[in-house]
Amino acid sequence: MKTASITITLLIFSLVCFSENFLNSPESVVYDSINNQYFVSNWEDGKIISIDEAGNQMIFNDVLQHAAGMHINNNILYVCSYTGDLSGVVGFNLSTAEIVFHKQINGMVLPNGITSDASEFLYVSGYLSGKIFKINFLDTSHTVLVETGLNYPNGTEFDFFNNRLLVMNEGSQKAPIFAIDINSGEISTVVETNISSNDGLTIDENGNIYFSSWATGKVYSYDESYTNPPVVVSSGHANPADIFFNNVSDILVVPNFGGNSVSYIPIVPSGNNKIENEEINITRTFPNPFRNIVNIEFKLESNILVNINIFDINGNNVAELLNKHLNRGEHSLVWNGTNKNGNDCDAGIYFVRTFYNGKNKSFKIMKQ
Repeated sequence: MKTASITITLLIFSLVCFSENFLNSPESVVYDSINNQYFVSNWEDGKIISIDEAGNQMIFNDVLQHAAGMHINNNILYVCSYTGDLSGVVGFNLSTAEIVFHKQINGMVLPNGITSDASEFLYVSGYLSGKIFKINFLDTSHTVLVETGLNYPNGTEFDFFNNRLLVMNEGSQKAPIFAIDINSGEISTVVETNISSNDGLTIDENGNIYFSSWATGKVYSYDESYTNPPVVVSSGHANPADIFFNNVSDILVVPNFGGNSVSYIPIVPSGNNKIENEEINITRTFPNPFRNIVNIEFKLESNILVNINIFDINGNNVAELLNKHLNRGEHSLVWNGTNKNGNDCDAGIYFVRTFYNGKNKSFKIMKQ
């Protein structure tokens, strides 16, 4: 994988709040791209706060006692809930704020990090139990993916570029970022950060990793190769917790647990997961933005198996366009803007991701 650098805009800004500040030890933040709003979980009082593009805050839901990690999938906001009748994982309908999912699991002590893969599974870290749970959010069945080998697993993120789960391991020596095989649960070390009290973990659209540290009050980044030392993205935070990268506007969002605030950091990521030997080249996508159909033209330098999928901004695999061996030369295909079930996808940002020879690359398209 080619080493990539990250160009960082050193301007940190906070949205001006024209309403009361409801943030109370904010633990996690996610972005709802459909309604253009952020959700922030409060650890202290369990409330979920929505923040619109003007910075106005509203209480989305207040039924939990302590709220930790959050994740959005298919119009449902999944929240890690600690203590009380609603402990475990609780899912709220984004449109109505009604509870549509609840899963309690013995041994899931302090559910903390949460993410999902491209199919139908949620992954949740039990911070105090040192376990990773794999939950089918369609039928609510579950397995324990990782039983031992972790020490205070915290931030959890699915790495679509490599089809694996990434976990911050706060209590282990040298503070590593671990990779977990989503089928076998096998643990491997991606990189040893050597930075204590690591908390949140997020990935941008180009495969660059960002993580936060309570001890230093900083947010760091690795490029996709992990060969270079971590770069300080921003500093001066009050206990930065579960960070989130907004791929729509390229903004890194940081909940300041100890400051009852959220920081918004504009970033210009680079890297693009470029492949040294370009076996596939996307020559044209048109029209882009599109309303009904988008044409994708590409060229192959050799005879290879090509898989092309469409992902939404939350990492959901909404459509598979191609999965077959193709000969060297020029090719084209069309996406009609529908998902796997034949239903029209909402307007917004999508990613065309190509997989071939164990490598991948992606690019943005916009549906109007």
